[in-house]
Amino acid sequence: MAQLMQNQGQQQQQQQALIDSKSLITTSKGWDLRIFRDEHLAQRFLCALCHNVCRDPHELSCSNAHLFCETCINDYSNNSNTTTCPIDHELNVTHQASRFVTRHIKELYVFCPRSKIVCSKLMRNARFNNNQLFCNFEGTLQNLVDHVNHQCIFNVIACPFHLIGCPTNQMYRYELQNHINSAQNKHISLALQKIQKLQTSLKQKEDSNEIYQEQLRALKMASKAKDEELDKLRYDNEKLEINNSNLVQECNRLKDELNQANQRIVSYSKAVNLLKENNSKLAEQVDDLSTAQQQFQQQQQMQQYGGSLNHNMSSHSIYSSEHHQMNNNNNNGNANNNEQTAELSNQFNALLSLQRSNVESHKQNSSMLNQMNSASGAASDVGSGLDLINNNDDKQPNSTDVVCAFLKDHPEIVSKLKNSNQIMYANIITDDKYAAQFLKKMLQSGNDDYRSEISNIVQRLSQ
Repeated sequence: MAQLMQNQGQQQQQQQALIDSKSLITTSKGWDLRIFRDEHLAQRFLCALCHNVCRDPHELSCSNAHLFCETCINDYSNNSNTTTCPIDHELNVTHQASRFVTRHIKELYVFCPRSKIVCSKLMRNARFNNNQLFCNFEGTLQNLVDHVNHQCIFNVIACPFHLIGCPTNQMYRYELQNHINSAQNKHISLALQKIQKLQTSLKQKEDSNEIYQEQLRALKMASKAKDEELDKLRYDNEKLEINNSNLVQECNRLKDELNQANQRIVSYSKAVNLLKENNSKLAEQVDDLSTAQQQFQQQQQMQQYGGSLNHNMSSHSIYSSEHHQMNNNNNNGNANNNEQTAELSNQFNALLSLQRSNVESHKQNSSMLNQMNSASGAASDVGSGLDLINNNDDKQPNSTDVVCAFLKDHPEIVSKLKNSNQIMYANIITDDKYAAQFLKKMLQSGNDDYRSEISNIVQRLSQ
């Protein structure tokens, strides 16, 4: 047991003492002069600051064109392109990379830092690994970089099976084969364990993959159903938009028609009011003419009565000349009175004809209004017909008055007339001819209630 612990301690010391050949040349300063085969040639390219062979050489613009490592001159000049020459102390000199010197330095031959010659220079009577084992590489400086990175037997590497559990993580490259041969069984067991772990993990991944596949299928089905619902909703939305646009157009059209109908109603109402005013004026004129005619007839009767009395009371004592003169005056007065009577009768007839024409035009406008407002109900139509007829100044009831008063109490007859023929209904409540025919049919229908109602309406309107 003590021996095992001692061997492990020696292995740890060896691992701690391992020096990689790559670390011997990867320094920030220049190349060590002792690795070059021809040191007298390499001495021409020494850095004036670190005194090693220039690494990435830069040449100053001073009079002597001194060479420096790129890192050395940047540290000296604080990364400035202009500086003072550290050798000649010339001011405001510049430095730049020298490709010519770089090419010559890379073409110089060198030894591996772990070669016997270099080791003898670094340390006299040097012994490495107790076997005096050295690297035999010799080549250009450019090839040395590739050698110490990938080929040198003194590269410190880890066991290839270190990733699967081998504890050896540091050893020289030349020790790799011996380590693989000695730990072959251990490596195989580690590989088998790793394979088993991988198989278990793979099985778990497959199981989880199946679960994920099932979940994916369920999600695809749900997504398909959602897409179908979305398509359906989109189709319904398009239909609703089309219906909405149609309804908006229909609403706009109805609004336009309603505005036009309102405008026509306003114009017709203005015309009706104007006709009413004209009718009232004509009625007043007719009343005035009737009064004047009655007065004139009374005056004429009085004159005729006075003339007859004068003719009976005349005596023979009155002279014939005076009697003849009075007769001539009476004849002239009668002629004048006849002319005035004829003129008044002509004016009266003209006014009556004008009144009839106004009444007819008023009835036509009323019928047009009733046709436009037929949808407002039977009672309103009959009421409007009564209002239009009752506004006339005729004292005797006409057929339209009686019909409107009769239909006002019988909305079922109004609905039947509208359903059968609206134009006929409008003619019945506005035209005396159609109204008389309608009343005749009602009286001939054999319904005693209709006859009594019509007779009562006639009596009421005659009062």
